[in-house]
Parts: sequence; structure tokens; C-alpha cells
Amino acid sequence: MDQIRQLFDKKTIIKRINLNYAHVSIRKVRFLAEALKINTTLTILNIKGNQINYQGAQLNLTRLSSASQLLSCGAQVLAEALKINTTLTTLNLESNQIGDLGAQALAETLKINTTLIKLNLDSNQIGDPGAQALTETLKINSSLTELYFG
Repeated sequence: MDQIRQLFDKKTIIKRINLNYAHVSIRKVRFLAEALKINTTLTILNIKGNQINYQGAQLNLTRLSSASQLLSCGAQVLAEALKINTTLTTLNLESNQIGDLGAQALAETLKINTTLIKLNLDSNQIGDPGAQALTETLKINSSLTELYFG
């Protein structure tokens, strides 16, 4: 987490962060989400292949009823941050097992967020409820030009 914190503590201008397969825990995702709420330079965030483990999720969730909820918590945390963030244009969450709950949280955010133009949710075990939520959001959000899920 110190490395992620250092990225935002410095006075440097960061436009892209790649955390693919970096074993990002829910604690790191929560810090990243807090940073995204105030960051004004980051435009691309890649978090491919970072399934959140049970221990990390326990730190922040009081109720877990299924495995899909366990791994969707990171997407839900990021979704809240994206309601405020006004600079991130590309978000890659491929291969994170976020499931329907994570997809639904992101869909709700996309009703508000008008900055994100590319969202990759491939290989996330999104079923009909998540796909329906994302599809409904596209009727409202006109800024998202690329959405991948399957």
C-alpha cells in the first residue's frame, strides 16, 4: 500500500497506473478509491486480474452472503469513488470476478459519471442481472463509448 500511497503523495502528475496482477487487496482498493476522489490527473487505471481475498474483504465488509459478493466489494468501492472523480477516462477491471453486484454498482455510477469513456469488465462472471443493469445505464450515459463485458 505504501507504493500506491507514494504515487499520490508526490507532487508529480500521474496520468496512468498499471496494477495488473499486482495482488491488490481490498485495503489497497479502498485507498485507491479515496485517492481517485481527489485526484485530478489520472486518466487510465488498469487493475486486471486482482481478485480480492477473503482476509482483505473482512476488513471492510460486515456481511458476506456469497462468493460473488466477496469479489464484487472492490468494484463497489471503486464505483463510489467514480461518482466523484472527474478525470479518469479508462478503467480496466478485466478478470476480477466482480460478478453481478459489482457490475450493478458500476452501472449505477455510470448514471452519474460523465468522464469515463472506456470500461473493460471482460471475464468477470457477469450474468443477466449485471448485464441488464449495464445495458440500462447505456440509455442514460452518453459519454461511455467502449464497454466490454462477457
